[in-house]
Amino acid sequence: MNTIYKLLFSISILTLATHFASAQTANVIEGCVPLEVNFSPPAGQAAFFWDFKDGTAGSVEAAPSHIFSTPGVYVVSLNEGTGGSEVGTVTITVLPDIDVQIDATLIDPCNPRRFQFTNNSEVPTGITVTGYLWTFGDGSTSSQQNPIHFYAQPGLKSVSLEILTDIAGCNNSELFEDFIDVSAEPVLNAFFTANPSATCDVPATIFFASGQTLAEVEYNWDFGDSESSTDPTNTIHQYTEKGVYEAELTLTKGDCVSTFTRTISIGAPLADFGFNDTLCIGVSTILTNNTAANSFQWTFPESVTLQTEDDVKEPVVIFDEAGLVTINMVGQLGGDADCIVDTTFQVFIQDPEVAVIIDPVNTCINPTIVNITTTEPFASYIWFDVPGEMTYTATYETPPRDSFYVNVEDSVLIELVVTTFQGCVATLDDYYSQQLPEAHFIPTVHHGCAPLGVTFQDTSTSFEPILTYSYDYGNGDTQTFTNNDDHTYIFNDPGEYLVTLVVENEAGCIDTSWAVLIEVGEPINIEYELDISQICFGDTVTLNAINIDPRIDAFNLSTDDGRSHHCEGESVLEHAFISNTGVFDIEYTVDYNGCRTIITDEDAITVNGPRADLWYMVNCDDPLVVMFSDSSQMATSILWSIEDTSGVDVTYTDSFFTHTFPESGDYTVYLEAFNETTGCPGHIDSVVIHARDLVPMFDLPENLCDNVLYDLDASLSIDVDDDCSKGYTWSFQQNGRPRQVGEAVIQHIFPNTGIDVVTLTVEDINGCTQAVTDTVNVFTIQPIFEFDKEPICFPNEVTFTDMTTSDTTIVAWSYLEGANGLGNINEFSQNPNPSQTFNFFSLNLEELPIFLAVEDALGCRDTIQRNIEVYRPLTEITADPAPICIGGEVEFVATDITDQGSTLEYIWNFGNGQSSSDSTDTIQYITSGIYIITLNLTEESTGCQNEQSIQILVTDPPEAAFSAFNDGILLVQGDAICDPGTINFEDNSTLNGNPVSYLWGAGAGGNSLNQNPTLTFPIGTHDVAMIVASDYGCADTIFSNYTVVGAQGNFEMSTNEICKGESITFNLIDTMGVASWSWDFGFGEVFDNVDPISQTIGEDVIGNSTIATLSLLSEGIACEAVVTQDIFFNNNLEQLIIDTITVEKGQDALFDVISDTINADLLTVIEAPLALVCEDCSPPIADSNTDSCYTYILQYIDAENCNSIRYEITVLPVPTVIAVPSLFTPNGD
Repeated sequence: MNTIYKLLFSISILTLATHFASAQTANVIEGCVPLEVNFSPPAGQAAFFWDFKDGTAGSVEAAPSHIFSTPGVYVVSLNEGTGGSEVGTVTITVLPDIDVQIDATLIDPCNPRRFQFTNNSEVPTGITVTGYLWTFGDGSTSSQQNPIHFYAQPGLKSVSLEILTDIAGCNNSELFEDFIDVSAEPVLNAFFTANPSATCDVPATIFFASGQTLAEVEYNWDFGDSESSTDPTNTIHQYTEKGVYEAELTLTKGDCVSTFTRTISIGAPLADFGFNDTLCIGVSTILTNNTAANSFQWTFPESVTLQTEDDVKEPVVIFDEAGLVTINMVGQLGGDADCIVDTTFQVFIQDPEVAVIIDPVNTCINPTIVNITTTEPFASYIWFDVPGEMTYTATYETPPRDSFYVNVEDSVLIELVVTTFQGCVATLDDYYSQQLPEAHFIPTVHHGCAPLGVTFQDTSTSFEPILTYSYDYGNGDTQTFTNNDDHTYIFNDPGEYLVTLVVENEAGCIDTSWAVLIEVGEPINIEYELDISQICFGDTVTLNAINIDPRIDAFNLSTDDGRSHHCEGESVLEHAFISNTGVFDIEYTVDYNGCRTIITDEDAITVNGPRADLWYMVNCDDPLVVMFSDSSQMATSILWSIEDTSGVDVTYTDSFFTHTFPESGDYTVYLEAFNETTGCPGHIDSVVIHARDLVPMFDLPENLCDNVLYDLDASLSIDVDDDCSKGYTWSFQQNGRPRQVGEAVIQHIFPNTGIDVVTLTVEDINGCTQAVTDTVNVFTIQPIFEFDKEPICFPNEVTFTDMTTSDTTIVAWSYLEGANGLGNINEFSQNPNPSQTFNFFSLNLEELPIFLAVEDALGCRDTIQRNIEVYRPLTEITADPAPICIGGEVEFVATDITDQGSTLEYIWNFGNGQSSSDSTDTIQYITSGIYIITLNLTEESTGCQNEQSIQILVTDPPEAAFSAFNDGILLVQGDAICDPGTINFEDNSTLNGNPVSYLWGAGAGGNSLNQNPTLTFPIGTHDVAMIVASDYGCADTIFSNYTVVGAQGNFEMSTNEICKGESITFNLIDTMGVASWSWDFGFGEVFDNVDPISQTIGEDVIGNSTIATLSLLSEGIACEAVVTQDIFFNNNLEQLIIDTITVEKGQDALFDVISDTINADLLTVIEAPLALVCEDCSPPIADSNTDSCYTYILQYIDAENCNSIRYEITVLPVPTVIAVPSLFTPNGD
């Protein structure tokens, strides 16, 4: 069936693909006006007529290109030629173009450089905006919809906005040239300084200085002591009384006002704190301090954790305990010890707690509605992240669950955050719960033989008391109890029963337990067939179960005392008797619903012998002598055969014997048993005997050194079994832990001196072991030495004295310094107390490491290290400036006095070939690189020397470089791009150090201080300059230029509404930068570079409108600009009106009659047999001088609506009237 499905699916896909391949297509089916769509017909079509359904003429081209200039949904149809049947349709959705409009307003008229930009663009329905890209004319960009931008520099700024959408063809951008005129007017700022702002002197003179001096700005000073000033710059004011004053400066210019206030403290400072007298526990708190002092000391109790130092103005603390806390603050102003404030105060530390009343706390009602109320009021409540009131009503509904779900208590967390009226926060973590009753019971048995008595034990739970327990036993019987006592129910008939329990509590809540299966069975027998009952040892029998009752859950056939096996569900048992001979039962077990039947057929199978079985034992004391014994079953005779190294097997017929193997090796022993009475063949048992003659051997020197790594080599031992990391066990008298390994050679260190006993125990493959022992002497050395002086300076001679102790005689010493590495520690001498001169001042050592290696007469060695303290005269070297650029100068300065008060002598090496012996020098560097400056010092009082060094970096100037991209395309210098010319600049400069500043100058594109600006340029050629400066004071400039190209122009029409058959004339106007142009009037033909141009709307044109499209191509890279206008036209509709009038001869009434219904001024005689004419469109004279009837055909033309009404009028002359007298005749005629 799977194959059929796959085949049908393949056929469907093939059919679908064929349908799609034969359909007409469009390269785009959705976009914004003007939307150009390229259509393609299905393969094989010969004639074409495309109806674009937009009022324009259709196309008979096979694959036309059409521009939709009016929004709408157009179901474009393709027919088999003009008037042919429809082939298919393509739906084209044309959306209106996004009208990009922006606005900018000053956020604060007094801050003339900060603007709020607003996107006022109209985005048609169906277009989703995915992003915005603003450029502000200063290199800055924004992706926000309505950004706020601050201009650092004044001037005219061009702003552009590009709107990105989910339809690529609907993205639109607009450049607004010189959109913002950023004023050069400075921002009012009333900031001022006061020196000093606090003093203990009374009277006190304070110098006030304004941060700005601006023309046409009013300055008003209020010194807080009823005195004022209008000095625009600096002013001096004297305070004559002690106190705290609020000095204020107000700047006013027109409607703009800026005010700044500063506190002035005269006299000893007064404590002035900005924090509340109640604070919160456990919260990091800033103790706001407005006290007019310049040094502070705070004292807090131990229950307060300081997060800052205690001498700061505003310490940050955490209060760890609730209650009253006493704090002391001492503030001092200036250096006058009497100008202080010393205040002790208390704050109350609040540790709020929140408690709630929950009603109800627990219920089984679903859904649960709980009212939660705080026990005391707070300033605010946040319940479950939502602001609320003192009481909150919560609802909880149990989610849908099946009967297998255990209804445990559903605890719902109450999330509450309260804020006290003092601003401290407390949280509540409490719960309310819903406890549905849980029906549950346990049967004492789940299955067995009928009649089956099952005792049911109730384990149901409920928050409210359970009233009833209703059992359904699955066989139609039910019982209901009012208590949960155990009860027994008897299932009398075999079968499967699903038992359930329903409980109901006093709240009316009900739960049903999951169903418990009770299986009741009865004894069932099984039949089988045995293929053979008399076999020889090793033969196979087959048992086949037959007539199996389908109710049986499982059965098993077994024989050979349980050694047989068959898989579950298999009815055939095949078993080979390979363990014992004798008589065996067949047992079969049947299980039905837990009712098990076991039946045994005794002595059903006889297994005849013989069966060979041998036994052997190896004696580890005499390992080549092996004892053998016969344990065969039902054997009347036996024969032993043992392999021998001579190639001739040794045979025995005894049941018990010993055999001596000539040497170590592996030997195969065979025992064959015979029974001539059973007719069964002989049977052979065999074993491989591993005869081994184990010998342990190892060798060690008699005298050893402690803590030296020695090889313990037991590779000469014989017949060792080293499998599984065993075989060799080493024991040491001085180290009680043995080492068991599977390798013949190991390494060992003897850590303790004295006599040690080494024992090697080896083991062979039979588990036999042998041991050998050796005794060794372990000797030690304790190297130590002294030196005659410490500390030392360089250069200096030091004498060393050996103090080494050893168990034997020391014969060689080696002293080495570790400042330059150890050197060769093995170069020994016979001098225990040498002297050595050290001159390592260039290494800046704090300590000089010295190593002593000693060797005794046994060749034992040991090493010790000691460090000699080193004194070095030090100076402080400064280099200013550093780093520098090529050609720069650096002043080097070294301090002259050491810590010991002695003067220094200098030798400089400036790394560029220059040197000096002065403490200060100025050096110029003309090539880049890292220079190591070395200064050799000599302390005059001691002669001690030292070498110090610093390094400076001399850098190349930066190399300014950048890349420019337009719509992701890399531009090179001189490239031209299409208007609007938005260029993304990417800094590629290389420089040592970090860039400090970037300055981009782009003329009409604006300036920018950004590293990677985006600038928008109008049409024209623009020079771009980039200056980059590094933090080393180096700068570089690079120039480039780009041209923005665009064709500009429009066209005018003689009219945009005509009748078919008439012509319209088109003229280019307002062109600039146009290299070529083309006209497309929607009729399938394009006219290049014609101006003016006339277009006639043919009578056969379908529809009543078309679009005149003018494509302008610019000079150079041929940027395209498209201008469209709509043309409307009407069909010539002709009506024929036939009428008859009667006119007397010579009556000039024809046109009078007609003019009653139409405008006679527009009558034109088309056909008149009597030479009817219309002169100046006034009514002509009808020359009706004959008696004949004449027909006049006249046409009325409605030029506005392209209507033509044709009148066919027949003129009848008035008949001649004959006068008859009024006479009476008898017959009435």
